[in-house]
Amino acid sequence: MATKIASDQLPSLPQVLVRILDAIRNDNTDYRSIAEIIRQDSGVATKLISVANSSFYGRPKSCQSIERALLFLGTDIVKTIAITTS
Repeated sequence: MATKIASDQLPSLPQVLVRILDAIRNDNTDYRSIAEIIRQDSGVATKLISVANSSFYGRPKSCQSIERALLFLGTDIVKTIAITTS
């Protein structure tokens, strides 16, 4: 339980946030590239997978990769998570 609380308080790096937003805005960027950027920020990565696995979405299987979370949630939700986490 302490790990979950600590991960919610990890500070987000502003330059990573800017790179995430730029990648999402660019139509030529694929999900793998966005996932690579998100991996550089453990706070955003943790929150993204937490939201993808939340009971709100009712997934039968758990989402364990950033790529799957991106595909499942979509870029609008990912953008919101990145902004609110930072």
